[in-house]
Amino acid sequence: MNQKKVLILYAARGSGHEAAAKALASAFETNLGWGVHCDSLMTPGSLTPPIVKFFYQLTVAKTPYLWNHVYNNRFYFSMIRRLEPIFYKRDYFHLKEMIRRHNPHVIVATHALALRALAGINPEHFPRLPIFAVPTDFLVHRYWAASSVDAYLTASEEAARNLCHYGVDASRIRVIGLPIAPAFARLPGRAECRRRLGCGQDKFFVLVMGGRSGFFPYSELLEIISQTSCDYRIEWIFLTGESRRMAALMTQRTRLNCDRRVRLIGYTDKIDEYMAAADLIVTKAGGLTLAEAFSASLGIIISRPLPGQEIFNARHLARHQAVLWIDDLGLLMERVKSLLTESGQHQLKRLRDSARLLARPNAAGDIVRFIGERLS
Repeated sequence: MNQKKVLILYAARGSGHEAAAKALASAFETNLGWGVHCDSLMTPGSLTPPIVKFFYQLTVAKTPYLWNHVYNNRFYFSMIRRLEPIFYKRDYFHLKEMIRRHNPHVIVATHALALRALAGINPEHFPRLPIFAVPTDFLVHRYWAASSVDAYLTASEEAARNLCHYGVDASRIRVIGLPIAPAFARLPGRAECRRRLGCGQDKFFVLVMGGRSGFFPYSELLEIISQTSCDYRIEWIFLTGESRRMAALMTQRTRLNCDRRVRLIGYTDKIDEYMAAADLIVTKAGGLTLAEAFSASLGIIISRPLPGQEIFNARHLARHQAVLWIDDLGLLMERVKSLLTESGQHQLKRLRDSARLLARPNAAGDIVRFIGERLS
């Protein structure tokens, strides 16, 4: 029998959507032995995805309240739907060429823009291809709803209810989890990870991850740490990713005399080990980072989530008491220190217990096995 081929579509490179696509690609190869190709919608010559990304970054940086107003707004959604044939005209061409080039048996989308573009391709140009949608957040917006999708594989019951509210039949929805890297299903013990990473075994280890967007206030948090009475029981590790941000923070750390209290790590492929070694993570509310933190049984503090989907994630998880949500960095520092007290340790245990309940480390494998069964 000929090997099946799958095309996985995501949006921007370096995003959570790409990380989810790569986790699925690994699971398809490992579990089903299928041929896999991951591709970004940000191909040279594409029009709509770069425009959306530019508008998003500009709005979040300058007028975040405007993005919150536009995001998932029914009026704007209706208007954009009418304009889609114009916006996506060039993207239809690039997507058709991508499908011709890879000749897949099935398409998996980890970003709603892929579904919007796929919906506009004339079915006369291609045989009907099965399409599976894998949203990468704990709630979903109305742009995910599309009649061409065979099945939605979501992270939560609430996301499933969102889709039903937007007109998707419940029979087309399965709640499985967010696809994360297979390493999170086989994490080493905390002591072993701390030994590998050179972290103190007796420290309270706080991991800070702000994503690649550049909007997380690393510099402001570093200032707050420097102004707070020193507690050498707490070890802060900033995973900064981007090299220019790393250089600026190193200069600031030296100026503030925080070298002993804060470690700065640039790009690393050991996110799983850092999470396994940590007691607590301070992060925005990106879906993939949260799913990884749950699989590492971490206590989670969400701070300064971005407008739109991250706010949705934060509200959903805070409502279920799975995270603490603290935007004021001074209060955040006080809360971190309070977690070292006896009552604070009880609260941290409750957070970690909640994380274990929400963890779905094998979600990527479960998703691809579901797709394989549907296509068998």
